[in-house]
Amino acid sequence: NNLWYKDYGLGFIINAEKLYVGFQADNLAQHKQSVYNTSANASIKYSAIIGMDYQSRNKKTTLSPFVSYYNNNGINELWGGVNMKYQIFTIGGSYSTKNEYAASLGVKFKTFKLVYQYDRTNSFLADKKLGSHNLGIRISTNTKKLR
Repeated sequence: NNLWYKDYGLGFIINAEKLYVGFQADNLAQHKQSVYNTSANASIKYSAIIGMDYQSRNKKTTLSPFVSYYNNNGINELWGGVNMKYQIFTIGGSYSTKNEYAASLGVKFKTFKLVYQYDRTNSFLADKKLGSHNLGIRISTNTKKLR
């Protein structure tokens, strides 16, 4: 109970053939646990994204530009970026209105995905810009037989 706060979030994403649009709101109950060593309630965090997927005629390459918006505790930030997939390889990058950035490299197979990401963003806890590394692994299994 002392390590985790309890709250609610709500979001959606609409993914059409080439266009996707999403919205999310977190901290809807505005929990009162002191996550950042303060006694203030957590504010509602909003984020939205819109992007497109352009696929080459041979379907080996996909280019996906996007724009996202983030609002939390009076902080407004706009991000723009692009992801590209060529056969099994992925590469991406984005930049924000607060001079923050993120970049990623990865490989994606039918049942396995490995992605490395580096970002340099402002840390609210340290009150300065810090870099962070992230390694993501996804294993997909198909437990149902295809008809």
